[in-house]
Amino acid sequence: MAALKWFAGGQDRRKEAIKLIQEIEGKLGPSQPALKQVLADYLLEFQESGISAPYILTRLNLDLSKALRADGQVIPDDQEALLKELSALSQIRYGY
Repeated sequence: MAALKWFAGGQDRRKEAIKLIQEIEGKLGPSQPALKQVLADYLLEFQESGISAPYILTRLNLDLSKALRADGQVIPDDQEALLKELSALSQIRYGY
C-alpha cells in the first residue's frame, strides 16, 4: 500500500482493495470460514458494483470485525498486517 497516496481516489482504493483481498484469501485456512465468506462477498462487490469504494470499505470493516469474532481464533501476524492495510484504505484525510 506504500504507493497509495492519502488523497487517492475511489478507483485507486478499489484496485488496492481487490489486490489485498486476493492476497489475504490465499493465506486463509479452513478454520476461518466466516472470514473467507466475507472476503469473497466483498471481492465480488468491488469487481462488479458501481457503489463508491469508500462506502464499500466502511461496510467491509464492520463485516470483517464480525467475521473475526465469529471464527473465534487469533489470526497470524501476516494476515493481521494485510487486514490492517485493507482497513487503512478507508481512512480518507481531508486537507483544509
